Amino acid sequence: MGSILFAVAPLYVLIAIGVMLRLIVASDAWIEVFNKFGVYVGFPAIVFSSLVKIPAGAIIETSVIACNVLFLLVAVALTYGVGRCLRLTTALRNTYVIGVFYGNVAYLGYPFVTTVIPGSEASVSIHIAIYVAFLFTVGIFVLELSKDGGSVNLPRIAKSIMTSPLLLSVVAGLLFRSTGLSLPGFIEHALELLAASAAPIVLLAIGMFIARRLTPDRHLVHAALLSSLKLVVFPLGFMLFAGLLGGQHASAVSIIEAAMPCGITIFALAEVFPMDKQVVASTIVISTVASAISLPLIATLAI
Repeated sequence: MGSILFAVAPLYVLIAIGVMLRLIVASDAWIEVFNKFGVYVGFPAIVFSSLVKIPAGAIIETSVIACNVLFLLVAVALTYGVGRCLRLTTALRNTYVIGVFYGNVAYLGYPFVTTVIPGSEASVSIHIAIYVAFLFTVGIFVLELSKDGGSVNLPRIAKSIMTSPLLLSVVAGLLFRSTGLSLPGFIEHALELLAASAAPIVLLAIGMFIARRLTPDRHLVHAALLSSLKLVVFPLGFMLFAGLLGGQHASAVSIIEAAMPCGITIFALAEVFPMDKQVVASTIVISTVASAISLPLIATLAI
């Protein structure tokens, strides 16, 4: 536990520096630019470069991928059903359905997992692809159904998938690896430089985002509950689910990624779909701060 805390402390130092920058000099424009760099440049470079360096067919077991997808389906169905039984508003139900499963698997997940589990770069890249693909298929499908009229905008879903930089980088990495070719040295070094810059920049952006006041109202209650579900119940539920399937499917990477705090991407979705934006924003803040305690604990159980 102590060694994990010591290893990941620099990540939270960067987040804290981001908070100070936002309070002193940075504006919301910084957050947008830093996030766009991470989404469109930094993390695609990380994913692509990590995949092309490993032998084809030696990335991650199919059973682990299937276990993650099945559990995500169960989690979404269960959360949706409970929300309907409790007669939550559509916006609040959607917030729970998406917020309970989609965490910061890339921006915080990649540097955290690769720090505590050296050599896990390729596995983390695949897990990022699982969550992003699930969000932009099943997640968007649920959100589309909740809109007025209950119709599903299939072109929007297809566009979300085809334009996701993280998914495209996974596909590109796997395709290039299958050719058996190697990247020229200067291109590989350029990708490594981009990859090295991605995590620090995005961690600063996370800190800037959470530098906001939390209003003590009903939104805070839901945000605290959703944070607890995301940081504790969801990863422990995955461990139990994987155990029922035989136990060998519960990779440490899967468990730790399941324990990531609420992802910032959800805040962008709240601008388009019926979700409670205040609960989403508060959950991102609370879960990210609380993850400094919960993630080392979950990582200790998983490793």
